[in-house]
Amino acid sequence: MELMRAIQQLKLNAVSTAWVDAVWECEFTDAEPLDSSIEEEIKEDVNVFKKAYKQLQAFSTEDDNTQSVWNVFGENGVSVKSLVAVLACFILGAKTKSSGVEQRRHSLQAASLYLLLLRIPGSVANKVFHQILFDTCLEVVLKCWPQSSGKKRKKDTLKCSQGDAKSGKRAKPPKKVSEEMEIDEEEEEEEEEVYFSAQDLLGMREDVAGLVRTLLKLLEKFSLRDKPQSADSCVRLFTELTNFEPVIGELSFSEKRDVDKLQSLPELAYHGLWLLCSSNHGEGNECRRRVFHRLLYVILMMRKERAKPCLLPPSQAICNARDQAILFISHIVDEQKEATLPLLKILVQHICHQMVEKAEYRASGAQAVGKLVTQMPCHNYATFVKWLYNYSLNTKVAFRMFALDVAMVLLAQEEREADEALEPDLAAYLSHRFLVRSVVYGRRSDISPTVRAHAMHCLAQCLELPSHNATKWIHELFSSSSTTGTQTMMETGRSEHTLKRAETAQKQP
Repeated sequence: MELMRAIQQLKLNAVSTAWVDAVWECEFTDAEPLDSSIEEEIKEDVNVFKKAYKQLQAFSTEDDNTQSVWNVFGENGVSVKSLVAVLACFILGAKTKSSGVEQRRHSLQAASLYLLLLRIPGSVANKVFHQILFDTCLEVVLKCWPQSSGKKRKKDTLKCSQGDAKSGKRAKPPKKVSEEMEIDEEEEEEEEEVYFSAQDLLGMREDVAGLVRTLLKLLEKFSLRDKPQSADSCVRLFTELTNFEPVIGELSFSEKRDVDKLQSLPELAYHGLWLLCSSNHGEGNECRRRVFHRLLYVILMMRKERAKPCLLPPSQAICNARDQAILFISHIVDEQKEATLPLLKILVQHICHQMVEKAEYRASGAQAVGKLVTQMPCHNYATFVKWLYNYSLNTKVAFRMFALDVAMVLLAQEEREADEALEPDLAAYLSHRFLVRSVVYGRRSDISPTVRAHAMHCLAQCLELPSHNATKWIHELFSSSSTTGTQTMMETGRSEHTLKRAETAQKQP
């Protein structure tokens, strides 16, 4: 039988029961290495894992006519426990940056084989699933692929901390220089450790795609409902892969996708995120919340570090990843409106609250908010505009600046009309008049000269907007009507008093 010939090449009979038990007892973390002679025998055939994968694929369907692979294993004396232990040994074999291309490819292929075993009906009963090993299979994708961009990230993080120094805390120059020197030295050492040819990279990329496809097919029927940590590992992997390589043309987020026909890794990644947003992987919004939270940083063009998010340079690839994330979230909201609207509200508010002062990031964030709120019905949109007004009174200058940017994006959109279900007290927030008078004009006498200048610039821009209403409200503001002028000044004075009162309260001990 071809299957047994492929399994025999893994030399399961040669490994001791004590070694297998030790691997399982340490939960696939600090396992004792496989005997070197056995490992070399297994590696004699470079396609050893691919051959086993090919033979096991036939057993992964739920066809009643398909013989149970677990029965086949039992009849031929194959220990599932030993099989998983040997696979784990190879999966963990590429955990260092010095690992060669052979180790990395074997790690990826062994991980794919383990995920395929999980997909086979009866895997749960045969206790194949182990959370730590499953999560490790996902981690090897990011560990095995050469992280050339990861070295740059260290510098980006350092620059981010230097940016904090400008706002008040001065870093010590000697320490900062020595850190930069250390990073440069590490980079030189890492570059000298391993060299990968174009052929090596193509081979590893093929293995990464194979592993992700296997994972997607697994997620189609293997629920992570009771495995929140594993679900989070999946979300993290898929989010990282959204920016793995360029996408030719536009991404499609259609439900009916044949995984084998998806070519680019971002396409595969978004299909995975779509699967995780389904009710199959958890009740309520828990899994969707994880997806939205991870994509928040893609939209913000940031990398989520442990301590603090770090800005990424706004390259074409980063901007494309941001646009794709916005399109995906819009698709999910459109598809699952009732369930996702509360998450969309939180997402948009988080974009506002994590905004930085840099103009290019503010402009990008404002456009993102503008696109996302188009998915909101009138009630939700009006509630957001009401929240935006309060946000525009925040004590942080960056927030008040960003509120103006968002208001300008909303003013460029078509003015909404209240529907019958909208409460009368919210109807006013749909009008461009409110944005012009309360948000934009309201900042023209801000205590910060930066905000004041930006508000005046925005008022001038309002005259160039295609919206007739926005222009009309600007003319009303500067009309000679004393009644209008008095009313406007009173409204602005109230908002200014609120801001000053908040700042005074914040300064008090």
